[in-house]
Amino acid sequence: MGSIQRKRRLILPSLASALLLTGLVAIVPSFALGQGEPETVTSHSAQPAASSDSPFRHVPDLQFHAPRSAEAEQWIRLKLKDERKLEPISTVAGEQSPLQDSSLTGTNASQPEPEAQRWSSFFPIWGEEARKRGYELPFPFGISSSFFYAQRDVRVDSIDVDVNHFSLDVEKFAAVDVRSTEWNWSMRFDTWVFPFLNLYLLGGYTRQHTAVKISVQKSDVDIDLDLDGYTIGGGATLVGGYKQYFAVLDTNYTFTDLEGDFKKRGYPFDQQVLALLVSARVGFRSTIGPTRLSSWIGGTYWGVAQTIDGTINVPNLGTVDFTVKESPESSFSMHIGTHVEVSQSFNLLFDMGSNFSDLFSVTPVIMYRF
Repeated sequence: MGSIQRKRRLILPSLASALLLTGLVAIVPSFALGQGEPETVTSHSAQPAASSDSPFRHVPDLQFHAPRSAEAEQWIRLKLKDERKLEPISTVAGEQSPLQDSSLTGTNASQPEPEAQRWSSFFPIWGEEARKRGYELPFPFGISSSFFYAQRDVRVDSIDVDVNHFSLDVEKFAAVDVRSTEWNWSMRFDTWVFPFLNLYLLGGYTRQHTAVKISVQKSDVDIDLDLDGYTIGGGATLVGGYKQYFAVLDTNYTFTDLEGDFKKRGYPFDQQVLALLVSARVGFRSTIGPTRLSSWIGGTYWGVAQTIDGTINVPNLGTVDFTVKESPESSFSMHIGTHVEVSQSFNLLFDMGSNFSDLFSVTPVIMYRF
């Protein structure tokens, strides 16, 4: 009897230990994988999900805090073999899931960030198609600071003079020669809407000095006029190319409002200038080290109309109102220029024009693209 009781004391603890060990073997693998069956978790990160052919796509995070038994390891392998749909686990903002590494997912590690893609693909329209064909496109937006200097002869088309409400035909007995010098500082904002079309707006400050020579019979009268004011306008540029050669057609329209004082004697006058400029250029691109250089030759049509209005008091005559309409003596000029791309963002441009007679102009430009 005592022998049977001793055997019961040995069998019961052994049976309890066996049951406890069996339960641990069944519980530990489930606890290590997240307490039960792995759940599909939708990633909230902006990065792509793991590739379907990645052998690691089902592993959410296998970081155990205790050694695994051989049975547990075998159980994990069997479970991983059957799972097919688990997505990468969300990560803390700014961190990348181990499953989203390019070496595991097959994604390109150099893929641009969403913001960079927006600036490079939103404009120009059809830009991606142009890149796939091998074209290298500039950044879509640009801010330019330019200076324009020009000297030209001006043709007087008509002079209307009214003395005490009595009109005089000055052109019948007087000859007028006008020489104009202009300075303009302007800012321009442009956008490549299409790979071949650029639209821009501009605004700036203009100064003008006009030397007027009036010849009446054998007498000459010289008058110097200084004016200043603002300029606003806009335009469009069409481009095309083949290999390293290119062609450009640019059209812009500007309005300039100038004011002055006749010999600073309290006789104000206004001048309004409407200008339509059409330029055509052909050239070629070359590379000098890291710098890209574009050079061109072309021509410009100057469709400029100027109107001067003013009032002066003349002794023995009284109030004299006058209106003078002017246009360029020559409407065409030839141009040469160069465009230096120091980097994708920083560009320099220089253009020089002349008709080898009465017109000369230079235009340096500093440009920032983004």
